[in-house]
Amino acid sequence: MPRAHWLDNGIIDAGGNHEPYIFVVRRGAQRRDAYEQQQRNQSEALIRRLREQGVEVSHTHLYEGFGMSAEKSGMEDTKRAAEIAHCYGLKAGEASELSFVIPSIHTYAIAVLGY
Repeated sequence: MPRAHWLDNGIIDAGGNHEPYIFVVRRGAQRRDAYEQQQRNQSEALIRRLREQGVEVSHTHLYEGFGMSAEKSGMEDTKRAAEIAHCYGLKAGEASELSFVIPSIHTYAIAVLGY
């Protein structure tokens, strides 16, 4: 498979949090403002700041394995963040526990993140 041209010189990949909120709560010991922090991590303000700092790929979460219905709202947040990233000219990358094991998750990742 040919290599994407935007990878030729390497990339700068950064983002707020690669764990979905459902995982943060399940893991425990989260901050009291964990939900607000999660929202800031996918906000337009953060994505714009990353772009201003030279970041080329906005990295976020997609699927952790709790079930599609349980993670639906988090996945919709990721979709919104990816759309914002694309508006600022960034690629969107994701950390997903099962996206290359379960074909439907991988297909969803491609559709949502646009790669």
